Amino acid sequence: MNDSIDTEGEDYLAHLLKEYYHPSIALWRAIEVKAINRYFRKNSILHPILDLGCGDGKVSKYIFGEGEVDYGLEIDSECVLWAKELNIYKNLIIADAQAFPFRQEYFNLVFSNCVIEHIPDNEKVLKNVTSSLKNGSLLIFTVPSNKFGEYLFFYSLLKKSGLKKLANSYSKTRNELLNHYHCYEINEWKEKLNKYNLEYVEHHYYLSPKTVKVWDFMAAIIYLLERVRGWRLLEKIFNASPVVDQFRIRLFRTLLSPFYKEESDESGGGVLIVARKGQGCE
Repeated sequence: MNDSIDTEGEDYLAHLLKEYYHPSIALWRAIEVKAINRYFRKNSILHPILDLGCGDGKVSKYIFGEGEVDYGLEIDSECVLWAKELNIYKNLIIADAQAFPFRQEYFNLVFSNCVIEHIPDNEKVLKNVTSSLKNGSLLIFTVPSNKFGEYLFFYSLLKKSGLKKLANSYSKTRNELLNHYHCYEINEWKEKLNKYNLEYVEHHYYLSPKTVKVWDFMAAIIYLLERVRGWRLLEKIFNASPVVDQFRIRLFRTLLSPFYKEESDESGGGVLIVARKGQGCE
């Protein structure tokens, strides 16, 4: 693991703002990286590792470090090309998580960041994960919590205005647009994991209610700008010179730091879940 990255108090918000122009994406990913690294600081990482749904690799870059992940699996071939440039993965495979290409009882860790909720048949994924893990090894994954929809800015605004049906409709539509098929309460996750011989170990919430509201508000504004091509223009301006880009990073870092630092102990819009494969597999 890259100790120069994984340090207590590391400003992942600044790192992720460099990676993503979209400030709401940078905020979400920075808080995820902080939550995941907090867990890994207290627990050792054993190889071989699979990053399930690795995407462009930018999140794992700040969790594992260069050359530290044995396999990255991703269905999007364009994302695989981006991930390859980062040199995080020893091997990159283009495949569907519902159809694993790995042999049984191979991995000591399967890691997945905000992927499982996007897959309609997540039970097939969990079954494959169980098959690929050695007995006693870990599945560590992050997903939106069952409270995500209730913490959205416009859901809260509509509900406070007495428009409960419209608020519920907004929450439902937002999850559908994000392809959030599975936003379970933690006990539902325990039951689902147990069904596939994955024993629940612990969970940790992240993304405070206030932070989810800020994320939703920013995402909505940028969505509207994208509709009129305004955000594309801003990206061109940000990319015009290093000085302008540094100003963008400093500006959003200042505005978003309070939400990046806010903790979520009892509830949050996201949850990190740790499960261990049992000794007997169905």
